[in-house]
Amino acid sequence: MISLYDLAKDLEPKLHDFEFAERTSKTVSLLVALQVLPIKRQAQHAKLHTTFAALFVAAYDQGSEFCLKFSSSAYNRAFNIPSSSFHCIKLMEANGLIEPIGPKQWRITSKLEQAVAPLKYVEPQAPQLHDFSLSI
Repeated sequence: MISLYDLAKDLEPKLHDFEFAERTSKTVSLLVALQVLPIKRQAQHAKLHTTFAALFVAAYDQGSEFCLKFSSSAYNRAFNIPSSSFHCIKLMEANGLIEPIGPKQWRITSKLEQAVAPLKYVEPQAPQLHDFSLSI
């Protein structure tokens, strides 16, 4: 099981990958909509919100299970994670986005998986054209 702080160490290069960034953006939108991340001063905290959401995209890529054995304001500052990250995790748990599997250990649920999972593109079906021309 991987620690969120271990995931945070490798996030910066991943945020420059288009697919990872899109998944992170979807996750930020979900967390703001559920009021896990505050709407107030959202523009000022965009980097913090992005980094926090990216942790769960990275956790999904590592097997959907993660832990936070301790919470440290020094680590939070160093990795651009919100100071209230443990509180946000508890709000995610209350909203059914993650489920506890042990003390300070969680698993991503299908509700959060919809945002953090790899993008799927389904090409729409072309409309069937009917030939109404007259045959002579």
